[in-house]
Amino acid sequence: MKHKIFSMTLAVLLLVGSITGCSDADNSTITTETSAADDTADISASPSISIETASTSTSVSAITEKWKDEDADNTWDASTATHITLTGSTAAISGSGAAVSGGTVTITQAGTYVVTGTLSKGQILVNAAKDDLVRLVLNGVDITAGTNAAIYAAQADKLVLILADGSTNIVADTASYTYADIDKEEPNAAIFSKCDLSINGTGSLTVIGSFNHGIATKDDLVIAGGNITVTAVNCAIRGKDSITVLDGIFDLLSTNGDGLKAVGGTDAEKGWILIKGGTFNITAYHDGIQAYTTLLINDGTFHITTGGGWPGGSLKRGSHAMTNDGVISGTNPNDGSYKGLKADGAIVINGGTFTISSYDDSVHANGDITINGGNLTAESGDDGIHANNTVTINDGIIDIKNSYEGIEGAFINLNGGKISVCSTDDGININSSSGLLTISGGNIYVNAGGDGIDSNGSIVMTGGIVYVDGPTASQDGAIDYAGKFNISGGTLIAAGLSGNQAPSATSEQPIIMLYYTSTQSAGTEISLKSADGTALISYSPEKNYSSVVISSPDMKLNETYTVYSSGSKLCDVTLASNVTSISDTGAAAVGREQGGLGGQDGRNGQSGPGNRQSRP
Repeated sequence: MKHKIFSMTLAVLLLVGSITGCSDADNSTITTETSAADDTADISASPSISIETASTSTSVSAITEKWKDEDADNTWDASTATHITLTGSTAAISGSGAAVSGGTVTITQAGTYVVTGTLSKGQILVNAAKDDLVRLVLNGVDITAGTNAAIYAAQADKLVLILADGSTNIVADTASYTYADIDKEEPNAAIFSKCDLSINGTGSLTVIGSFNHGIATKDDLVIAGGNITVTAVNCAIRGKDSITVLDGIFDLLSTNGDGLKAVGGTDAEKGWILIKGGTFNITAYHDGIQAYTTLLINDGTFHITTGGGWPGGSLKRGSHAMTNDGVISGTNPNDGSYKGLKADGAIVINGGTFTISSYDDSVHANGDITINGGNLTAESGDDGIHANNTVTINDGIIDIKNSYEGIEGAFINLNGGKISVCSTDDGININSSSGLLTISGGNIYVNAGGDGIDSNGSIVMTGGIVYVDGPTASQDGAIDYAGKFNISGGTLIAAGLSGNQAPSATSEQPIIMLYYTSTQSAGTEISLKSADGTALISYSPEKNYSSVVISSPDMKLNETYTVYSSGSKLCDVTLASNVTSISDTGAAAVGREQGGLGGQDGRNGQSGPGNRQSRP
C-alpha cells in the first residue's frame, strides 16, 4: 500500500514522492544533499536525563590503500617466463627458479611462472627470498593437495596469482593435514600464504577447502579480478592484516565459518576490509563479511545469506546447524554470530547494492555504522542495522523487510535517504538512557510490532518525513521515549493504539494528539486541512489504530484545522498550545507526553530474535 505525503505546494509533493510498506520497497535514486543532525539541540527541559554527544568516529583513517600496480597487473610474457607443466603425479619445468621433487614443485626465486596441467597429491611451494615478488600464472590447472595446502607460499615478499584469460583453474586440498609447521598449525587452507597475497586476471578459480579455509594469508590480501568460487569448511577467504577487493566475481560458501574475513590481531590499525567493487554471492554458516577493525564498502553488488537466512519465526537462536547446501538443520550447541556485514570497529557504506538474509543482525558494528549511499534490502532474525555506539544514515535506500528490531544503537542520526523498516518489536530503538535519536532529513517509514520509534533517552527532530504504523498491542506505542522529544521541523504522523506518546510541549512545532472513541480499521485515511481547505496531511495506516500523532511545518499556533476520516469531517481543532490533545468528537483529551515506556517493557533495549512473524 502506498503512503502518500501531501503538503501545501505541488513542488513539495513532487519532491517527497511516496513511501512504501513492507512488501513494496521504493528503489528510486536519492540525489538530495543533507546536513548533519544537530546532536546539541535544546533538551534542557528534562533535568532528569543527561544527553551525551553522539560519537562520529569511524576509524576509516586506519585504512590506507595498500594495493599497488603489481597487484592488478595481469600481463605476462610467455617468452621470458618459467613454464611448469603438471603431469599427474609430478611436473616438467622449462626455465629457471623452480625445481620438482615427486609431487612438489618448489619455486625459489622472484619471477613469473606459468602453470598448466593436472597435479594429484602434490603441491606448488613458494619458498623464495623475503624480498622476492613471485608471479604465478594459473593457465588451466587442476591441483589436488597431498599432505596440506595445494598452493603454499612459505616465504616471499608477495605472491601474485594471475588467472589467465579464458582459463579454468581448480585448487583443492584434503580433509586431513600434516602441518608443515606443527606449532603454528600451518598451512591451514587450500591456498595459503605467509606473505602478502594478490589475485587478479580474467580467468576462473575454483577453490575447495575440505580441511579448514579456502584461501588464506597471514599478511595483506588484494583481489583485483577473476571469477572466484570457494567452498570451505571454515572461512572461504581469510586475510589477516587487511583485505582489499578492487573487482571480481565471488561465489563463496562456508559450511562452518565466515564468507570473507579479516582477522587482525593486536594491532588496532590492521584487520580492516576495503571493497571498491565486485559481485559477491555469499552463503555462510556464520558471518557473511567480517572485519576485525573497519569495514569500508564503496561499491559492489552483494547477495549474502548467513545462518540459513532470515528464519521467519520458525526457529529459535542456538538450536540450529547448517548443512553443506546452506540449509539449517539439526542442533548447534555452540551458538555464535550469524551476521551479514560485521565489524568489531566501524562499518562505512558509501555505495553498493545489498540483499541480505541473515539469522542474526544484517549489518552490525561494535563501534559506529555510517551509511552515505547505496541500496540495502535486509531480512534479519534480529536487528536490521545495529551499532553498539552510533548509527548515522546520510543517504541511500534502506529497506528492512523483516527484523526483530529495525535500527538500533545508543545514538541514531537519520539525516537523509529513503528508509523503510518492518519489525516484530521496535522499529527504531535507542537502547541507552543517555542516548539520542536525531532526525534531520529523509523519508522514513516504520511498521512495528512493538514500539515504532522507541528511545530510552531522548529524540530531536528538525526535518525529514516520518510515518509510523505502530503496534496493535496496547502495551507498546507508535512513539515511546523516556526523556524529551523536541520537534522543530519535518512531518510526523504516527498511528497506533492508546500507548502512543506525543512529542514534548517544549517543541517549537505544533503537535496534534488525536484519540478515537473506537478503533479505526487499517486503510482508514487520516487527513488534515487548513481553514481555507488546503490539504496539509493525508495518510492511510496499514494497521488498525486508535490514536494518531500529527505534526507538520505547515501547522501554526492559534489557527484552526479540520480533521477528516476517509473524506468525512471528524472535528475542528484550534492549536492553542504546542501539544493539543483531542478526541475524534472534538472534545479535549488528556494526551501522554512524558513518562512513556521508553523501552522499559521487560526488554530495555535488549535485542534478540524474540517471537518473529512473517509479513507479506
